[in-house]
Amino acid sequence: MARSHSNPRRAAGKGGAIIAHMDKKMQFEGDFHFQRLCAGASEVDLIGLMSEFARDAAPNHDISELRTEINRLRFEFRQLLRPVLEELFVPWVDQQNDIQATDVCHTAAFGGADAHLLLMAALAIFRQTLGFEGDTDDYYCPDNSYLHRVIERRKGIPISLAILFQELASGCGIILHGVSTPGHFVLAYSAGEPLYVDAFSAEILSQSELEAKLERQTGESVWDERVFRPASHLTIAARVLRNLKEAYARLDQWDAALLVQRRLVALLPEFSDEQRDLGLLLVRTGNPWPALEILEPYVQQQPQEAESLEPFLRTARRMSVQWN
Repeated sequence: MARSHSNPRRAAGKGGAIIAHMDKKMQFEGDFHFQRLCAGASEVDLIGLMSEFARDAAPNHDISELRTEINRLRFEFRQLLRPVLEELFVPWVDQQNDIQATDVCHTAAFGGADAHLLLMAALAIFRQTLGFEGDTDDYYCPDNSYLHRVIERRKGIPISLAILFQELASGCGIILHGVSTPGHFVLAYSAGEPLYVDAFSAEILSQSELEAKLERQTGESVWDERVFRPASHLTIAARVLRNLKEAYARLDQWDAALLVQRRLVALLPEFSDEQRDLGLLLVRTGNPWPALEILEPYVQQQPQEAESLEPFLRTARRMSVQWN
């Protein structure tokens, strides 16, 4: 799991990009949302982006089917939450039949105990009625990072569940934004004192409660306010991909990890450590020449890593000689 909570665009390793080893425009030519993000767009359609990631593992994945299912869930979610919305916003709901139109205007301004009640009700529907829960049995299963599989299995990890919960809540006008805290992705509701939604454990937390939870998980006790700022779509995409890389690495599924790593290099071309990981995966998948094109200049720029990378360089050189 990626632990960094800094902006990916600002966290480039020393030496910058070495070599991309790929033309990202050709590699992901059909991925409109991913291409926009790589080109510097600040926001993209996260559902569309997650669907593009899904096609890496399931080439026949149909985004229209995913959107149809999400729209069905949005409607069911809104209908189930309607009694709570009517109780909290009866002055507006009584005036219009379309509950979505009314609460889009007003829920963002609602805070305090009523906001807590609203979010708890929404989480209860998400967890107990719709059946979505954190996968505590097989946390690192790659399916937990693919949104269509999360919906099919009703299981996920913090970031995938958060993306889905945010989408369903937005259909009721509940405006949430992602927060990429170390070790655990959450959503923030920022009317008045911020409240944090943990879609994985179905908790509503104050900032002090979230800080205490993070301290228990990471062992760190001092938090920079930047940790709690809204996560950019770039940060979200990088975190999803890094989760997938780790999941495939744990399973020794190196070909799948390589495709994920190509996305990370395209998304974060200035990250020298992502370039390095691409080189390592190229060695593991039997691609010695492009691996050497990446790893040899990397070692020159990062000599402190020469010893740890030398076995991979020797392997790549031996393979390249044998195959000549």
